[in-house]
Amino acid sequence: MARKRGQLIEPELKVALPVINVPGATGQTGHAKLLAANADGYTMEVMTGDTCALLADPYAKLKVADIIPLGVVIQQASGFFVAENSPYKTWADVEKAAK
Repeated sequence: MARKRGQLIEPELKVALPVINVPGATGQTGHAKLLAANADGYTMEVMTGDTCALLADPYAKLKVADIIPLGVVIQQASGFFVAENSPYKTWADVEKAAK
């Protein structure tokens, strides 16, 4: 997705946007590189929903205040799944158990 997005905005920005994959730690490795880079506008990150969920962890090194979201480029459905033989058959079952 980052490569395609880069191809689409390179003509507008009039600069090349090389994409570097940074694997590891559910995105934390990439976040660390982003935050360690010079704040000169030349380093950007594509943060997926799964990786963004890490922001909910109170001990996460990355905080929302550390980044500036530029836009939403991916929208995907999320779900809550259980095994077929689970006691939970509806969301109401989950709510009842949580209470």
